[in-house]
Amino acid sequence: MKKILLAIAVVLVFLPYEIAAKEIVIATGEWPPYSSAKMSNGGLCTELVQAAFEAVNIRVKFKFFPWKRAWLNVERGKVDTSFPWRKNDFREKYALFSKELYEEHSIVLYDKQFVTDEDFQNRDALVEQHGLAFVAGDAWISVFKQKNVKITIVPDLVSAIRMLERGRVRFLHINTEVALYGVDKYGQGTGTDFGTFSLFDDAMDNHVVFPKKIAESEELRDRFEKGLGLIKESGKYSEILSRYKFLKVSQQFIE
Repeated sequence: MKKILLAIAVVLVFLPYEIAAKEIVIATGEWPPYSSAKMSNGGLCTELVQAAFEAVNIRVKFKFFPWKRAWLNVERGKVDTSFPWRKNDFREKYALFSKELYEEHSIVLYDKQFVTDEDFQNRDALVEQHGLAFVAGDAWISVFKQKNVKITIVPDLVSAIRMLERGRVRFLHINTEVALYGVDKYGQGTGTDFGTFSLFDDAMDNHVVFPKKIAESEELRDRFEKGLGLIKESGKYSEILSRYKFLKVSQQFIE
């Protein structure tokens, strides 16, 4: 009997990761419309990640944490993977990064009742006067601090939209899809009450990360990337994107 059990154990060790593992645990947090426990199917990136793993027969379990705790779980190897994260030198010390999951862009959002077309004749001066607001945790905060821009940090998306509508902040620098989601869900008026502009081309890539403390992380990343390629080839990736309203209306909203 001992020999049989030993043989089974040896087989399990050398089985591909997705067969040997019953279910992988994925850490994420609240960042609608990309990831949210309150959204149908968990949000855009959650759907993409699940579809990619399912394409290579890996079952997943999503756990939502505050973002700092989600990353701490990655550092300590307490979860199998996590998303969505942007690359930086610090994070690469602790995690392997996948290929790009989704590319995002940012805009500056404003309420037209407080910023008129006439004001925009001196837009740069207006931005210098009022500065830019950011939702806490935005990766662009550190970039604009280096540019000596006056910065206001607001705690969450709901507060950001409310402050714009009440004139407490003039300009909100924010991810395009997050802005569209926020205006649609939390705005008191309609999308036409808001205007937008871009300061520069500011694309950022989001990735899935795999803890370096876990020996199987490199193999799991390879399997995920294979699955991501499969859902792009099959059209599943595009089909998921098409289900999100903000992508359909974005060109009408963005000037």
